[in-house]
Amino acid sequence: MTPAADAANFLDEEQSLIDHITIQITQVYTRLQSQGRVARLTYLYQLLSETNRVIAHSQNQQALLTELQQVLLNLGGFAKIVIALKADDQADSPLVIQFHHNVSANILPTLQTVLQQEQNPPLNHVKNTGPDVDVYSYALVNAPDAHISPEYRAWRHYLKQEQVHQAALTPLLFNGHFWGLIGLYTTGRVEFDQEQIQLLQNLSRDISSALERFSAEQQRKTAESYSQQMEQRFQQVFLQSPVPMHIISIQDERILAVNLAYEKWLGYRLEDFQNQDAWLKKVAPSAEQRQLMQQNWEEALQLAKKGNPVQFPEITLLAKDGSQRIAQRTMSIVGNDVILVWNDLTAIRETEQALQDSEQRFRIMVEHTVVGVYVLRDNRYIYVNPSYANMLGWSAAALIGHDILEFADATIDILALIHQEQDQATEYLGMPPIVAFRHQNGQIREFALHARCITWDDGRPATIVMALDITEQKQAQDQITRQLEQLEATMYGTLQAVSIMVELRDPYTAGHERRVGLIASAIAKEMGWDEKRCLQMEEIGLVHDIGKISIPSEILTKPTRLTHLEMEMMKGHAQAGYEILKNVPFNIPIAEIIGQHHERMDGTGYPNGLKGEEIHPEARILAVADVIESMATHRPYRAALGIDVALCEVLKGRGTIYDTEVCDAAVRLIKEKGYVLPS
Repeated sequence: MTPAADAANFLDEEQSLIDHITIQITQVYTRLQSQGRVARLTYLYQLLSETNRVIAHSQNQQALLTELQQVLLNLGGFAKIVIALKADDQADSPLVIQFHHNVSANILPTLQTVLQQEQNPPLNHVKNTGPDVDVYSYALVNAPDAHISPEYRAWRHYLKQEQVHQAALTPLLFNGHFWGLIGLYTTGRVEFDQEQIQLLQNLSRDISSALERFSAEQQRKTAESYSQQMEQRFQQVFLQSPVPMHIISIQDERILAVNLAYEKWLGYRLEDFQNQDAWLKKVAPSAEQRQLMQQNWEEALQLAKKGNPVQFPEITLLAKDGSQRIAQRTMSIVGNDVILVWNDLTAIRETEQALQDSEQRFRIMVEHTVVGVYVLRDNRYIYVNPSYANMLGWSAAALIGHDILEFADATIDILALIHQEQDQATEYLGMPPIVAFRHQNGQIREFALHARCITWDDGRPATIVMALDITEQKQAQDQITRQLEQLEATMYGTLQAVSIMVELRDPYTAGHERRVGLIASAIAKEMGWDEKRCLQMEEIGLVHDIGKISIPSEILTKPTRLTHLEMEMMKGHAQAGYEILKNVPFNIPIAEIIGQHHERMDGTGYPNGLKGEEIHPEARILAVADVIESMATHRPYRAALGIDVALCEVLKGRGTIYDTEVCDAAVRLIKEKGYVLPS
C-alpha cells in the first residue's frame, strides 16, 4: 500500500491532531523567529547607542576604534566580527584588518587577500557603495558564484564550517568615499530585515561622521601648528636676517619691530622711537628731507595696497653714531602691517666714488705721462694722450678716428706686431715689438709698443697701446753694437797674434792652438752650447798654451822624448798661462780655464789636481780637444798616431780622466757626423 493511500486513511481524530501539531510548530517557529529578530534589534540598538556614546567621548580615530572594539566584544551579539580600514585616505590604498573577533588566525592571511580583490560580489558591492550607504547582507546557504576567487571560496567554506548562516557587510565612508567596512557574522538563521539594515546604516553614518570630524579637527590642529611654525619661522627669519628690516602698523604708524641687522646697521633699537614721525626726526634731521620722505611714504603706501612691492628712491639716513648711510627701501604690505626692507648702498656708492676718483687720477696720470698712450678699435684711434700726439707731431683731434696705418711705416705689418704683443702678453715678458712711425715732418721715428686688450668706457673691447720713442736709444744701441763687434774683432786678432807668437817659439807644433780652438768650438756646438759661447771656445783655444812662452825653446823643439825633469818643466806652462792672463779683464774667466786645461776628472791632472765639478766646463772641453789634436798630428819626437788612436784614448779615459758628456759629443761628432779635423 502506498503512502498516499495510508494518508487518505487517517482518521479524523488523527488528522486533527496532525493539524494541531503543525500549528503549534509553526507558532513556535514564528515565536522563535520573532525572538531572534527582537534580540538582534535590541543588540543593534544597544550597539548604536554605545557607538554614539563612544563617539561623544572619543578625541581621535584611534580612540574611537579602540572603544568600538570593546563595545563589540562586550555586547557579544554576533559569532564573528571583522573591521577593516584603508591604510590611508588614498583611493588605491589597501584594506587592512584592524579588528577581528573569533576568527581563526590560520584564515586571517586568506581574508586579508580577499579584502584586496574586486571580483567577489559581497566586497565588490560594498566597495562601490554610494553616499546612502548600501549595507550588503546575505545568507551562506546558497552556493557561491562560480567566478569567485579561490581565496573567497576558502573564506566561505571556513564560515560554513563555523556554522555561520547570515552575514552583513556595513561600509564606512570618509568624505563620501569608501574607507572601510564592518563585517557581522551570525550562526542564527534570521535574515537581516529592513529595520536592522537601517540601524546598520545609521551606525555607519555615525561612525563615518565621527571620522570626518576627527579628520577635520586634525587638519585644524595641523593648520594651527603649521601657522604657529610659520609664525615662529618668520620671527626667526625676520630677526636673524642679514638684511635690515622693520615693521610699521598701517593704522597708527607705530613701529612694531626692528630686526638685529637693523639695530646693527643704524644703531637704533625699537625703544628709541614710538612711531614713524619719531623715527623720521632721528634719521632725517632736515625738515625738508622729512617732508620729502613722508610724501614718498604716502605715495608708496597707495601703490603697495594694490599688491605689488614698491621701491623708494635712494635716501641718506643719519645713524645713531652720527655716520651717514645711503640706502634704498622696499615696501610690502602683509595684513595691516608694512614691512620695510632696507638695502644699504653706502659701500657701493663709496666704491663707485672711489672708482670715479681713481679713474680721474688715472686719466690725469695718462694725460701727463711722458709715455705715449693710445687706444685702438678696428685699427682706428679712439683715444690718444698728449705725449703720443707730440711723438707724431699731430694734435690729438687730428689723430682720433684715423687708421693707424696712415701714420706707420708701410714696410712693417704693424697690426700683426700689435696682435702678437697682445697674445704673448700673458705668456712671457719678452722684448716689445719695435715699429717705425712717420712724424708729421716726414722723419721716421721708432716706437717700442706694449699692447693689452681692455674694455673701454663704452663697455666694448678695445686695445690700449703704450708707445715709447726709442729712436735715439736705438741709434745709440746700434752704435754700441758696432763698437762691440769691432772690439771683439780686435780681441780675436790680438789672440791670434799671441798664438802666432807662441808658435814662433815652437815651429814644430805650428797651428796646434788654432786647431784645438776649432775642435773645442765644434764639440761645444755638438753639446748644444750657443753660438757666442762656441766662439769663445775658439778664442780660448788660440791662447790655451800661452804659458809655453816661459818654457825654454830647447825643450819645446827637442826631437826626442823629454826627461822627467824636462817634463815637469813642460807641465808648468798651464800655471804660467794662468799667471800671464789673470789680471787681464775678460768677460769670461779665461785665465782659470787655461790654467785648468790639463786637470783631469779624477784629480790626476795638473797643476792643482782638481776633480769633477771643480773644473770649468770649458777646461774639460779643451782637455779632450787638446788630446785629439795632439795625437792626430805630428810631433818632433814621433809621427802622427791618427784620429782612431786619439778617439780610443778619449774613450779609454771616458768618465775617469775625461768628462763623459764631452767624450760622447767628440766621438759622436767625428764618428757619426763625419767631422774632419782642421788642417
